[in-house]
Amino acid sequence: MQPKVAKTFMTNNDFWKHIETIIAQGFDAHGLKQLEEYAELFISGRLVYQRFSPLEQHGCAAGGSNHVIASLLAGAGIDPSSLSTPEGSFQRERECAETQANRIEQWAKLDLDHAGDLSERLARRKCNQVRQWKCVCD
Repeated sequence: MQPKVAKTFMTNNDFWKHIETIIAQGFDAHGLKQLEEYAELFISGRLVYQRFSPLEQHGCAAGGSNHVIASLLAGAGIDPSSLSTPEGSFQRERECAETQANRIEQWAKLDLDHAGDLSERLARRKCNQVRQWKCVCD
């Protein structure tokens, strides 16, 4: 079943503000549903991630909705005041990566809690993907 999406124009800035709001609200049921809708739009080519080349866009979409959502969460802005390390330092880059990994892990855990109809195999696959994403940051 195709998600119902309002046919309104959303600027790049509006889109990222919405993703950041979903993160700030702790991935409630509405936010999780919206992330799934964005993933479907991305996979179908109706949503373009401007930071990706067409080849990267295709590769991300081929990875499925979990990969798309993780990419969107990683791409969302990080409030500079939430970072404690010096700007421009390697430690800052690492802190940003840890923030991204924590977002993805939080989303995956909450998404599993809200998705009672997921099979155990899919749930295990999502948890394994999160572990792999987290390892990249360690």
